[in-house]
Amino acid sequence: MRYSPICNKQFVTIFSFFGFVCLFFCVALRSQDPAEGKRNESSQSKPESEGEARREAKLLHEALHAMLHMIHIRYFHKDEGLPLPATSFKMVFNEIEKSQKVKVRWLAVNLPAMHLDHAPKDGFEKEAVKALSEGSEYFDRTEDNRYRFAGRITIGSECLSCHSPTHTSNEAKIGGLLISMELKNR
Repeated sequence: MRYSPICNKQFVTIFSFFGFVCLFFCVALRSQDPAEGKRNESSQSKPESEGEARREAKLLHEALHAMLHMIHIRYFHKDEGLPLPATSFKMVFNEIEKSQKVKVRWLAVNLPAMHLDHAPKDGFEKEAVKALSEGSEYFDRTEDNRYRFAGRITIGSECLSCHSPTHTSNEAKIGGLLISMELKNR
């Protein structure tokens, strides 16, 4: 199938919709005062505890993971000239960082990084790669009042023709999603 402006417009519309659904979840979580069930004035409130941050990170991870797979399966087809879904997610990640002060990016785990930004950069990320490779669903830690989370992203056999063109097995591979947020000072 050839690239068509209509297909591209549908992709952008659907992608934008789901990206803003993820952003809505982030804002909704942040706008509730967990102690009193009241709305906060600022949608940029910081999690009170590591447990609260973990809950936010898990929800964001699940929403983005599901969205990534849905877009790959339903709207992205190799050689149609559409933007790569993972690259397109940068728009969503940038908006989440701008509006919520939550940093999100991809992490290469057991396939070569498709972009230099996806390679592990520090000790936490290298430990996360090890944990995710060994089967953990997520790896997290709080350092210097910043909660860091790495969640497992499944790269199914249907994805390997792009993500690992020289693959010799159809066994699913693993990627990661890094989520980082500042905790409220105590």
